[in-house]
Amino acid sequence: MINYRPFGNLQWLLPKIKNVEKWSICGCISPEDRSIGVLRELHKHTLSIKSNFLIVNDPISPFSPEITLKVDALKKIATSYDKDIIVNEFSLLYDDHSKIYDYIHNFIEISKGDIILDISCLPKRFFFPFVKFFYKSKSIKNFIVTCTSPENYRQEGKLADNCSPWATLPFFSDLEETQKKDIILLGVGHLPMASLEPIQEICASSKLELFFPFPGHAASFILAWKFVHEIKRPFDNKKDVRISHISAVDTSELYDNLITSIDNGANGISKAILAPYGPKPFSLAMAILATNFDVPVFYTQPRLYYPDYSTGIAIKNGIPVVMAYALVLQGQRLYGEPINNA
Repeated sequence: MINYRPFGNLQWLLPKIKNVEKWSICGCISPEDRSIGVLRELHKHTLSIKSNFLIVNDPISPFSPEITLKVDALKKIATSYDKDIIVNEFSLLYDDHSKIYDYIHNFIEISKGDIILDISCLPKRFFFPFVKFFYKSKSIKNFIVTCTSPENYRQEGKLADNCSPWATLPFFSDLEETQKKDIILLGVGHLPMASLEPIQEICASSKLELFFPFPGHAASFILAWKFVHEIKRPFDNKKDVRISHISAVDTSELYDNLITSIDNGANGISKAILAPYGPKPFSLAMAILATNFDVPVFYTQPRLYYPDYSTGIAIKNGIPVVMAYALVLQGQRLYGEPINNA
């Protein structure tokens, strides 16, 4: 049986979803132009919307004044698209999980069941829990995830810096030191990471499966292969490293590959771990898998995103590249039923 999970440009997908009176949109306003790309598209097509965006504040750095100026300018533009937009500020490295939990559930309550989550600029510490609780909610009728591609990424130097040590993402299973993992499922990216020693220890006597985005962004190709070289180095004398090439925009294809890797959930929490690097559609697939099978998500969180991380919005055939992924349609979860725990 083939699972049909519609995805494509936002302009193509939304008109096909019927009986939606008003979309409730959740996203993140950042220094990147693409952070309000979905708002611009919805405003352009005069769809009825209710917007509730986050501003996620990095720790103070020499770039903080420039970041604030860019965020304020884009917030002003966002207000021109939706004069009633609600904006809430959060710390990137939040400790009070209850504030995030309350925000998510309040959003669900006011959404009337039709949600667009824009993950273009939402850090994984936020969008993974958002995906989890939106997908699990029985009051959601339609749940769409969007991601806008930038025109260009930062050309010189790193995109982000000052990564925290490896840790599991909030609201997902923690990783006990005594647990032995049979397989590490890792999306290939090119952001700098903290020391590889912790993940090398977890990978000991385990299998490593790397999901390589292909075709991906041209500027990312060399960096991605450098990433592969570094992460697979502890396995050079073994035959338990596998590289799977997956379309950089196909969340559904990656999800099905992840399902195969964990034997349709038979391995579950005790045997597998996720490491979400690479493009946002890859991370989305991992967020859904972690929701459905309670797989721990291991990550090194950058504490600094450079203000020129990306610029502009990509255009293809005259249309802004705002990808949209259907997770729930008319109350039907397209990626299976999640586990019952909170």
